[in-house]
Amino acid sequence: MNRTALILEDSASVAQFVHALLTRWGFAVRRVSDVAAIEAGTEDISCDLAIVGSAAKGAETVIAAIGATAGIVALTTDGEALDGATVSIALPPSRASLAEAVHVCLIRDIQPLDPVAIATLWGSTDNTGFRLVAAAFAGEFRDCMARIETALASGDRHRIELDAHSLKGAAGSVGAPAIRRIAARLEAAAERGNLSKAAPLVEALREAGDAGLTALERLTGSDSSSP
Repeated sequence: MNRTALILEDSASVAQFVHALLTRWGFAVRRVSDVAAIEAGTEDISCDLAIVGSAAKGAETVIAAIGATAGIVALTTDGEALDGATVSIALPPSRASLAEAVHVCLIRDIQPLDPVAIATLWGSTDNTGFRLVAAAFAGEFRDCMARIETALASGDRHRIELDAHSLKGAAGSVGAPAIRRIAARLEAAAERGNLSKAAPLVEALREAGDAGLTALERLTGSDSSSP
């Protein structure tokens, strides 16, 4: 199954260049056509990757709407990062710069822990605060997953949305990008009432959680299986 990508860029030549490369790399690509519909929540923006020109009309709206549900590559005039959640490259993009940015986004999506994020947030994994938060996260993850699975069985999308939102924030605090990204997608699916899409995301979230908690256990020397 192809990964999906969105493009929002005012320059037709840049958009065509990016579209051609992403298609060659196996993405199913579409252009953002109606920013107002995205803002109103009536256009589906689910994707694995978004390429957004920072100066494009509606760029802030699209980035905010996508949030943590997909990797975002921002095309900027100087290549400076817009924030910690986006990967930025300078205009005009080259094949090499776009390839590297896409790679970083996809790696963030699958690695259990992001050492750069942990260092930025906590300075060191020896930080007492990080160890306390990591230990608390293990318990929170188990509790949220139990409620999510019960809610999925009963069709309670609001409960799923609430706990997925909690996990999204908690995963960010321990530098667990895969859990954060899947939780964000699950939250978005539940918000739209799409429980058929939520079911495989719940399974993916549990698998990401198992990998993330094991990685945290190795990192901190704690036992994530303890209640």
